[in-house]
Parts: sequence; C-alpha cells; structure tokens
Amino acid sequence: MVGVYVLEGVGMLFFVLGVIFIMVGKAKFKCTAETEGRIIDMCINAYDYNNGGSGHTAIGIYMGSSEPGMYCPIFTYRVNGMEYTRASNISWNQGQIKRKMNKPRTIYYNPEKPEQASLTKQSSFAIMGSIFILTGAISIATGVLLGFIF
Repeated sequence: MVGVYVLEGVGMLFFVLGVIFIMVGKAKFKCTAETEGRIIDMCINAYDYNNGGSGHTAIGIYMGSSEPGMYCPIFTYRVNGMEYTRASNISWNQGQIKRKMNKPRTIYYNPEKPEQASLTKQSSFAIMGSIFILTGAISIATGVLLGFIF
C-alpha cells in the first residue's frame, strides 16, 4: 500500500514540475512572429553552430543528442530584408531532416530580436512540461487504480 502512495506522490511531483516547465516556457518563448524559411542542413551541436562554430563539435552539454542519427536542423529565413541562419536546439531524426530539407516551412521568430528563431511554436521547456504532465497523470491514475484493487 505504501508503494501506491509513493507512485501517486511521484506522479504529483511530475505533474507540478510539468506545469512549472510550461509556465517558464511560455514566459521565455518570445518567437511569436512568423515568416517563411527552409531547412538547409544539419549539425550535431546547435549551441556551437549558433555561436560561430561549425556545429560538428560534440563536446559539452549543448550537443543536440547523444542518440545516433539525431541531428539539429539548420534553417534559414528572412526578416525585413535580412537573411538569418540558425540551428534548432531540438534534435530530430536524420531522415526527418532530409525529408523536410529545402521545402518551405513556417519559422517563428522574436520580432524584437529576429536572430532568435524556432522551428516550433513552443519552447523546449513547454514540450518537456507536456511530457512531465503526461507522465505524472499516468502515475497518479495508476496509483489510484492500484489503490482500488488493493
């Protein structure tokens, strides 16, 4: 029976952390304007690429993913006549990038700082928050169900 309470407690913790991540993500995410752009390449380290490096250095915590075949898409877009090229902080499967390469797509950028841009409408914090909420909800539901059984 103690295990059920632990499971529900962990579920509540994940749920609350998920809500916090989503709130932080919404507050930090400033890429609200849209423009058209294209994915033109891929790299393994978005932080390195976006700070003047080649993007192919796999050193440090900013590597897109340690999974083989996962890369950060490099995309280009134009705002007010100025062209920008960035690497996404969210890694994708190499095949997924290749299928979407050189095809028009919506890019979300910060209207106050157009060099800040994203391929998604939400930040990685919001995506992580959704995963935490889902995990928490499943843990809570499992705990409640096991509480009825035992």
